[in-house]
Amino acid sequence: IRSDVSESVQMIAEILPEMLANTRDPKSRAQMRKPDEVRAAMCLEGADELYKELSAASRLFAVETEELTNDLRVRVTIVVRSLQNAAYHMGKIEEGCIKE
Repeated sequence: IRSDVSESVQMIAEILPEMLANTRDPKSRAQMRKPDEVRAAMCLEGADELYKELSAASRLFAVETEELTNDLRVRVTIVVRSLQNAAYHMGKIEEGCIKE
């Protein structure tokens, strides 16, 4: 998961400013990932496995019944879902860069 998200962030940080400034070097196109790699990263392939690991580990966590936001399992689920959303949106940005 970390490598998928990191690759997208790095590519966007390098290529997008050049594109917006219209100073893109032709060599930068070689740095871009292939569309199928971008689509795979958008799905965050390791998320399902991470959910399984967290589910197994979370059995040891105390169950919070008074306040949902204090339940560690809920917080971890929100973090993983946020990573999935971030990967999806960065992938969309990468797709836009590839199309340019």
